[in-house]
Amino acid sequence: MSTKFFISFVAFDVIVIGDLFYITPLSSNRQYVFIKNIKRLIYFKISLFITYHSIHLLFFYNW
Repeated sequence: MSTKFFISFVAFDVIVIGDLFYITPLSSNRQYVFIKNIKRLIYFKISLFITYHSIHLLFFYNW
């Protein structure tokens, strides 16, 4: 995996997470709670993925 790919992947994730936070239905709606929990789950999974692969890249390239 190249560094350019990693940087573009992180940038794409930031854009996706940012777009998810623009979904703002009524706060009293059940849909709001559902979307909020989905956003947390997606953010957590993406964070774990980025952390795992960045550590993997550091060891792979011996940085």
